Amino acid sequence: VKDNIIDALMQATAWMTITAGEEGQLSMYMMARDLWYSYKQKLEARFRIVQPHKQSEDLGFPDTIIQDGVLVRTEFDVPAGEIYGININQMKLMILGEGLFKADGPDWDPTLLAWLFSIRFYGNVQYSPKYFCKFKAYA
Repeated sequence: VKDNIIDALMQATAWMTITAGEEGQLSMYMMARDLWYSYKQKLEARFRIVQPHKQSEDLGFPDTIIQDGVLVRTEFDVPAGEIYGININQMKLMILGEGLFKADGPDWDPTLLAWLFSIRFYGNVQYSPKYFCKFKAYA
């Protein structure tokens, strides 16, 4: 993936739009940190001008770039050597219960000498794999 990362992202953006239509347009690519540096170097060498994603920077996410209308960023939890293409508009958050979160506390724990809080979420995310993609170098 490292050697042809720009072309791979361009092709995936085109395929997702062709196969799923306008609703298939990806919202973002999240990649591992090891691919991020290689991607930025190749992008700067190829295009000279790298367009940052201004809205993400304003929200406090500095490492974001726009490529073909799709936000590209690095994410700590993405496994090494992998990239995920996500379409946020095709996701649903299914909640069991009345509120998004249920919180308890604060409770004082004398053994830990600390206040304890607990926050729970009962629900799941629903999506169709048709609107998502994954990259991984297998060779």
